[in-house]
Amino acid sequence: MGKGDTLTERSTKLTAFVCLDAKGIISYNGIGWDDDLKTPAEWLQELHQTTPFSTLCLKQILELLRSDAEIRVKGLSSAYPDRRHTYVIAVWHEGQTSIYTVSNYEGASRENKDTEARPSFDIDMVVPTPGKDILIVATGAKYKIKQNDLKRLEEAARMNRPTSEIKNICTKIVKDVSFRQGRRGSVGTSVQWSVMGENYQDLYYGLDLPGGTTLAELPNLIGLSASMALGGGASVVLGGEGCSIKDTYVESAPHSAEWGRYDPVLKRFRISETPCGRCGAKIPDGYQRCPICDVKSAK
Repeated sequence: MGKGDTLTERSTKLTAFVCLDAKGIISYNGIGWDDDLKTPAEWLQELHQTTPFSTLCLKQILELLRSDAEIRVKGLSSAYPDRRHTYVIAVWHEGQTSIYTVSNYEGASRENKDTEARPSFDIDMVVPTPGKDILIVATGAKYKIKQNDLKRLEEAARMNRPTSEIKNICTKIVKDVSFRQGRRGSVGTSVQWSVMGENYQDLYYGLDLPGGTTLAELPNLIGLSASMALGGGASVVLGGEGCSIKDTYVESAPHSAEWGRYDPVLKRFRISETPCGRCGAKIPDGYQRCPICDVKSAK
């Protein structure tokens, strides 16, 4: 999302990172991209290029995100009447998990949220406590989520159900919110997800959407690596210590030679989006069905 209109149905919102004393995953809601067509995920990459995350502790990274977001949001043009924005940072830190928010309208430990953006960004957090060792934080359109769904998620985690089952519950919660908004609200039907364990190598990811996709996409990476399957038992490891990678995908279909061309103006690889013949919504290359009306893609 950009200035209130749906400008693209494809954007990598997850960033996995490692720093001096923690590792985690960052996502966000709010601003889709700024006046220079840079997404908040790209803001993070720029921060890392200026001040490598590997030289910072978690507390410093949180403050860096807070101050940078405050400056960038204040600098947006009048085309952005709604300036609410939240980073969600889930981390492994000192042997336990915790969830932080950097936001100008909501917080990890707050039930309520403001209807308008505050002039400043605050850092909030939740950590496991005796009797409450399972952390669930929903941000953005969280009032569209049914409480029974959150209870089901908590029960699955408490019963130590398989990770794949817990992931499926999470993605279904997001998709249900999208369907309640007629698939045309601020929440889409495509759900990029990531699961991170305490060990350095424990990073799992995927993209769930109606009809599936032939594109395998990674979260953006800062300072750590991820393995991507290529098919036929082959795989490739991308990223690593000192590296940062964004908008990475693998496509093995016949269209792979013509998709993802480098755009010298935007300075990024770009996957084209074809208007749906039924509803006019954008269908990214690789998507098997329209994310809005569910018609089968022509490609």
